[in-house]
Order: sequence, then C-alpha cells, then structure tokens
Amino acid sequence: MKFTVITPTLSLSPSYEVDIDNAVARVSDWRKEIGDSVLTGETIALLSVADQTIAVPSPVPGILTRRYAGSGEQVASGEPLALLSGVPVSLVGSAVKYRIPITPPVNPLVHDNSSEIYNFTLQERSLASHDVKSVTTAPPIYTVIQAEVSEAQRLAHSFGISLTPFVMHCLASSLTRFPRFNASVISESELQLHRGVHIACLQRTSEALFAPVIRNCERISLLSLARELSELRFASVAGTLSPSAMRGSTISFSEVSAPVLYQTGILRLPQAAILTLSDSSPGQTRITLCLTHDARAASPELAATFLDDIRRNLERCEFLFSG
Repeated sequence: MKFTVITPTLSLSPSYEVDIDNAVARVSDWRKEIGDSVLTGETIALLSVADQTIAVPSPVPGILTRRYAGSGEQVASGEPLALLSGVPVSLVGSAVKYRIPITPPVNPLVHDNSSEIYNFTLQERSLASHDVKSVTTAPPIYTVIQAEVSEAQRLAHSFGISLTPFVMHCLASSLTRFPRFNASVISESELQLHRGVHIACLQRTSEALFAPVIRNCERISLLSLARELSELRFASVAGTLSPSAMRGSTISFSEVSAPVLYQTGILRLPQAAILTLSDSSPGQTRITLCLTHDARAASPELAATFLDDIRRNLERCEFLFSG
C-alpha cells in the first residue's frame, strides 16, 4: 500500500511515496499543523495499521500545506496523505521512497476516554487556509519597538478612554507620511498606495474572530476614533456587526494582553502591514509595538523609521494637535 506526500515546486509536482505493507490504514494523529515547517525525517503523522501505530516521516524539508485526511479517517491505497510546499528546487525530480517496517512504537498512541476529536469551525478552516497562503506568498518582516506612555495613560484616564485609540490615532498620522505601509501588494511589480487610512481592528470573542473597520482614521479626532472603536467592539460581542463593517481595510491592528510581551501578526492579504500592541491596560507606562510587513512593500530600515515615528508622536502626545 502506498501513501503519497506531494511536494509542489514551481510548476512541477513530484510525488514521494511511502510504502506500507498493508491494504488499510487509519490516521491516528497528525504531528504537524497546517503551516508548520517540516524537516527531512520528521514525523508528519501517525498511522494505525493492523493494530500497530507507525510514523510517517517527511521525505524532504518543506511546509505542511494540506492534510488530505483527518484524525480517525481511513486512507485508501494510492491516495495522497499530505501536501508539502516550499520544497527546495534542488530536490525536484529526485526519487525518494521510505519503507516503514511495522514494529511496535516506543510510545504507542493510546485511545481512551481521556481525549476527544475537535472539528474546526468553518471560520477556523478559512483562517488557516488564508494564513498558510499569507506565510508562503508574502515574506514577512517583524520590527519591534517600545514606547514610554505615562503621559498618554494620564490623558487617557482624564478622557475616560483606553490607550488603544491613542495608538491608533498615531498610527493613522504616521501612515500619511509612510504610505508604503498603508498599501496593498497587487502583483509582483505593483504596490497600490491608499489615500484613506481604514484600520481593521482584529478582535476575538469566545466564538469567532472579527475585524471591524474604522474608516478615514487620518481625518477623525481622537475622541471620535475612541467612540467608533467602542461601538464596533460592542457590535462584535453582541453579534450585530454587519458584513459591510468588515470590508475595505487598508491595514490591520490587534492587541495582546499580559503576560505576553509581544506577538507577531499574520498579514491579512493583500494588506502590506499589521501592527500589534502589547498590554496597554491602565498603569502600564511602557508598551511594545510589533509591526509585521510584507518585505516586498518596504525595507526593514523604512519599517524601523515608521515605528519610531509612531513612538515619538505617542510619547509627545502630538496626536492631540493633528487632524
């Protein structure tokens, strides 16, 4: 019985076959998630064959892009098991075959009542598919900076709002001077620079991910931005957010809470950038900003200058005099 690991490179699609001396196999467990990098010889999945659990190693290094069977599902002879992308061109065309002996594993997979199968939701599957595409087509660069925000926190407290609108206001202001980050990569040779700053505010609830958009952020006041952000977040939690409210963004913004120092965001194609804010709760005098941007849109040096511009405006509270 042969299970195939397909490895597309450029326009070629060679198949690397894994031979198993049995006619029926069931996927016991996947050891790699979609989007994970895989080294040669690393276990991709565990298969249950004739009451034995065996490992399927990767024949080449690459990125797991697709799993053709879920845990607990059978795989028929000749069917593909996994799809690996990003395979080095030097490996294309080489014949690699592994014959897996049916021997008891050191740590056999135990099936009992202590575990259960979770089926991903439609949105989770859609996000996973997008994230894999983003990582494999848009080379990301991560740039991190810290800002001192004691004065901004004091003003936020006096206005009765959080620090988040302050950061978004500074982001919008800086984007007018650094339009390459308020852009969409539409081809390998074209970058669409947007005049209006429309920020998608990523927000997770217990059930889903929402990305309501605040439009023309470069033209509205700090307090107007804070009010719109509050209304959109309430609509997300209440489930009253319309689909049109999540369209037309030119850049994304997200937050992470303590104790996480910072978190790198995944580009929302075709956007060129996403900014992530660390814990900005009251009492925090320093925050961390992480910019993820498409390497095709701007250089790392420009990204550093852009982040420093946001930091400088935030520390000097210059956003109070803009717009």
